Amino acid sequence: MAPEVTGFKEILERLGAMERKNLRLRRWVMAASALVVCLLLLGQAGPRSRTLEVEKLALVDASGLQRAVLAVTSDGPGIQLLDRNGKGRLMLGIKDEEPFVVFSDPASRARMALSVDEEGSKIEVYDTQGKRRGALAETVAGAGLEFYDENKTRRVGLLTANDVPALMLSEQDGRPRVAIGLGEDGPQVELLGPNGRKRVALTAFEKSGPAVGLYHTDGLPRAAIGVTASGGTLVFSDQMVNPRALIEVTTDGPSVSLRHANGRAAATLSVNAKRAALTFADPNGITLATTP
Repeated sequence: MAPEVTGFKEILERLGAMERKNLRLRRWVMAASALVVCLLLLGQAGPRSRTLEVEKLALVDASGLQRAVLAVTSDGPGIQLLDRNGKGRLMLGIKDEEPFVVFSDPASRARMALSVDEEGSKIEVYDTQGKRRGALAETVAGAGLEFYDENKTRRVGLLTANDVPALMLSEQDGRPRVAIGLGEDGPQVELLGPNGRKRVALTAFEKSGPAVGLYHTDGLPRAAIGVTASGGTLVFSDQMVNPRALIEVTTDGPSVSLRHANGRAAATLSVNAKRAALTFADPNGITLATTP
């Protein structure tokens, strides 16, 4: 489905909304920064070095409402900023020696979380039910963007590993069914069966040319059609992946070949500019008969 074209007026309204959200975020950051500055001044005030040791420090506004809390718990230190209704809206802290930031809605429900650990950094987005619906992560291997359904199952995964981008689509139970990738030789699309094995593959490689492969439930190729520099080819294979029937159209002309289990031609029908021929051979490749 083509994306809906957005009017210029609607674009301006969305930009205005984003700007207001960014302004509110900057205010929260400025408040957190002011809190840190105050703590530093408290520690440096006076002619001598002084230390203020508390497990919890709360800041209130002119009306006595608690708006910021600095505390140290068993999990680690943290700063929480609250709105005028006393709801926590922003949390900065360290848990298990890993820093994190959590943004919450007016009901104090976490809606976005940013964290950094030994493997890399991550941004997670949650819905109003507290379920994770999206995640953006970066690791040593690469980066990925994931989308989850209401059952917390990953349905879409967009990632890049070793400079190879890939898109994965999954069923409701999390089983991947569609994979799209782009390697050094060209793009590839794979359709997977319920067992996760390849059933259909579409490639457009620079070296070998475009091709479509059909696979058995065991994941082994059984039929393939492709186009090379010399022409087109259609191949059918047995359960041992041995080619048993081959149809080719080259610059010399078309040909049909039926093969023994060992891959040698058993019967070949070929047509070129000079004549048409039918050849029969045994499994050892010895010609039995040729017509005309």
